[in-house]
Amino acid sequence: MHVIVDGLNFELPRGTGIKTYSNSLIHALSNGGNTVSVLSQACIPNVPYVDALSGYYATISAQTKRRRIKDRLIGVSKSLFGAYHKSCFKIGSTDIQRELGSAYASAWSNVDSVYSRPGVFDKSFIMAAAKLGGKRVRAKDADMAWLSSPVPLDFGNLPTVVTIHDLIPLTHPWLIDNWSKVARSFGASVEYAVKKADKIVCVSETTRRVLVGAFNVDERKLCVVHQPCKFEYMDLPEVCNDKNDAGEYILFLGALEPKKNLSILLDAVERDSSLPHLIVAGPVGWKCKKELKRLSTMGERVTYLEHVSDMDALRLMMNASAFVFPSLVEGFGLPVLEALWLGVPCVISDIEVFRELFEDVPVYVKPRDVNSVVEGVKEAIASTSMDRGSISGFAKAKFSKEKFEGEVSDIVNSM
Repeated sequence: MHVIVDGLNFELPRGTGIKTYSNSLIHALSNGGNTVSVLSQACIPNVPYVDALSGYYATISAQTKRRRIKDRLIGVSKSLFGAYHKSCFKIGSTDIQRELGSAYASAWSNVDSVYSRPGVFDKSFIMAAAKLGGKRVRAKDADMAWLSSPVPLDFGNLPTVVTIHDLIPLTHPWLIDNWSKVARSFGASVEYAVKKADKIVCVSETTRRVLVGAFNVDERKLCVVHQPCKFEYMDLPEVCNDKNDAGEYILFLGALEPKKNLSILLDAVERDSSLPHLIVAGPVGWKCKKELKRLSTMGERVTYLEHVSDMDALRLMMNASAFVFPSLVEGFGLPVLEALWLGVPCVISDIEVFRELFEDVPVYVKPRDVNSVVEGVKEAIASTSMDRGSISGFAKAKFSKEKFEGEVSDIVNSM
């Protein structure tokens, strides 16, 4: 089976939860014996004597995580006049494929070709928001399409799967930057994507329930598939088992944005000086000026690392006394899975999706109660109810890549 997967998040230079999902999905599809292509909206200039593949690598190497809206609109406009490559080119078994696999995502080693459609995702969101339907995509030679998130694309008669991670822009708009524009566009995109899809994959039962409650969805299309831990698709060096010299610390890992609720953890560390040193690792998101200011004024109690590599994140997690993740809402909670997979005691919010996924293994706290967070951290550090091997065993059994790949294979075979 030849499967085309959108590159909306997969092509980003730095990780998002959906990029991580896309990476696992492409690995699973390839390991199941399928040929995988990536649909790209990269605007590759037509330059004499530069082939499309080289131009593609040069283009995405120069991108930033968030292109300015102005630049995106210019790209969409130029794409209408043939200024960019619109083609399909092979990428498999090339030096560029190896470079992409090393610098961007390991699953590039499983990608056979790239379908270049300049500005296709931006165009699709504009059309959906304007109630003009989805952007038509012709993918010659592909047998099916799998959208890693609800992108409003129309693949014609090609069987299509779409994955829904959460509906947070609609259920919790106060946590989103530019909430009205984002919610309007996101809602229109989800509405179109679930209507067109032949199969809808939800990453949790909680997401499935919220989706059914918000949209007119044919429930026969729905299934729940838990994603695996990204560490299963990484070569983990033995050095990761070495203790670092940072001393005892607790760890928060995630983007600085309102839903992550970092402020309550900072409150806890300030309130109780007996708590270990706090390391905060994650990129700057939105609506986080207050948190950034506090991080800069808390002195030796907190260390802030804006961006860490996957390998550095793994080392930080393995050596933490506890991983703390007091989110207000999540669709899944990948950092929690990663910490549990490594056997790290976790302190997380008592919210529905976490109870569903992680059962009684972590310590649960009230995400708006400072005392609850303080006591939760102390309990996790002192607890002897589960050793690290048992914590890791739970995560590796429930969220194994073998289980994920089997469920992906079942979906592909049903199309």
